[in-house]
Amino acid sequence: MNRQEKTRKVVEAARKYLEAPYKRNAKFYEAPHFFNCSTFTRFVYEKIGKDLPKKAITQSMQGRKVKAKNIKIGDLVFIRGNRGYYNSQFPDGIGHVGIYVGENKIISARGRYKKVTEEKLKNYLKKEQFRVIKRFL
Repeated sequence: MNRQEKTRKVVEAARKYLEAPYKRNAKFYEAPHFFNCSTFTRFVYEKIGKDLPKKAITQSMQGRKVKAKNIKIGDLVFIRGNRGYYNSQFPDGIGHVGIYVGENKIISARGRYKKVTEEKLKNYLKKEQFRVIKRFL
């Protein structure tokens, strides 16, 4: 499967689960009935044969770092969120991850909305929240 096919599958899978319920600390085996942010990205990427770690902060340690101006469909965008998890690479914390699906939109499972939802990319790129963009495709 080439990058274009993988990208298409990621976006299709992400959109398929819009409105699916959010559950804090959702387990992978609970998907697709419940998601948290990292369970959602992990579940979607599994559809193209890519195995991601369990938590957003450990997902952020993998992949290739990308500048915001070079973002592509399928990239993962990491922010601090309401609860940050910390390590030496991200001392300000990472607490949320979403999938960039093009047209300046992100799809993620967000506790704030209690479901998988689509939001504007600009909400993720706010200086106080934005941490890193990673490419896995």
